[in-house]
Amino acid sequence: NQPKVFINSFKIFDKERNIQQELVDQKVIRLKSYENFFSFEFVSIDFNRPERQLYAYMLEGFDKDWIQSGTRRYASYTNLPGGNYNFKVRASIGAGKWGEITVIPLHINLPFHKTWWFITSMSLLFVTALFLFIRSRNRKIKAERSEVEIQTAINYFASSIYEQQTVDTILKDVARNCISRLHFEDCVIYLLDEQQKMLIPKAVYGYNNPNRDALENVLSIPLGKGIVGSVAQSGQAELIDDTSSDARYIIGDRQRFSEITVPMISDGKVLGIIDCEHSVKQFFTEKHLSILTTIASLCANKIVRARAQEEKEQTREMLLTTQQRMADAEMQALRAQMNPHFIFNCLNSIQNFIINN
Repeated sequence: NQPKVFINSFKIFDKERNIQQELVDQKVIRLKSYENFFSFEFVSIDFNRPERQLYAYMLEGFDKDWIQSGTRRYASYTNLPGGNYNFKVRASIGAGKWGEITVIPLHINLPFHKTWWFITSMSLLFVTALFLFIRSRNRKIKAERSEVEIQTAINYFASSIYEQQTVDTILKDVARNCISRLHFEDCVIYLLDEQQKMLIPKAVYGYNNPNRDALENVLSIPLGKGIVGSVAQSGQAELIDDTSSDARYIIGDRQRFSEITVPMISDGKVLGIIDCEHSVKQFFTEKHLSILTTIASLCANKIVRARAQEEKEQTREMLLTTQQRMADAEMQALRAQMNPHFIFNCLNSIQNFIINN
């Protein structure tokens, strides 16, 4: 019969550890992740021919085959990764036969950074960080694109307004561009009549409306009435996401659910209102508000200059008219002073001088 092998020593970093009770209680040797440098010492009992005893061992899960150690009665392993292993050892006294295999189960804990929950947490953290980075980047790109769109729209409006010379053409140009450039459905521009305290429509333009520029279809609005009148009174722009829930909304040609109303202000004084509508709820955004606020400021400045120019032209025409009337009056006065008898005597005297000389 071949002898059986017994484990008589187990060392971790050359420090003895009693594994007998651990094997009885847990059926396995449990090692921490850093306790991966250990050795086994083993022996077989054969009093007849101890010098002929040969040993072979393997660490299942690490060694691919049996290691023939000859008469050497120990095995060492270093830097083993975490996982489950079985240390197997057997003995032989020759004739190519081996005795019963002794098996010692081992479990080495994974390092902290290799545990499934750590890897899962890091993966989730990485995915979250990547998601936040992509979202932040997309928001930044969207904000930059929105800023470019705002500047492009403002530049277009500014260039177009600059070409207009009268108040009426300025307002009509703005109303038309609000539809064509900003894709609104309806735009009405009012000017404030301070004496009547009324907002008078001066320009109107609507998408797919056969009477898109017919001012007679738009009502004048008293100051303080409706959304338009409230904005004119307060001087603060308003963005209405749902007009059906706002009691101030005044229905024009038909119900529209989004409205944006911006005052045109110069030197702290409200000159008029740009009022735009759309049939889709929550259509208008802060971008639209930013664009219209800037356009309203440009429009107000242009209106002030156009009115000043108009007053200058009117004053000039009045001055020319006055000068012409003064010249006519002087001529009439001169004619009134000339007596016909005096003129006849003068002509006779001139004729006399001609004949005598």
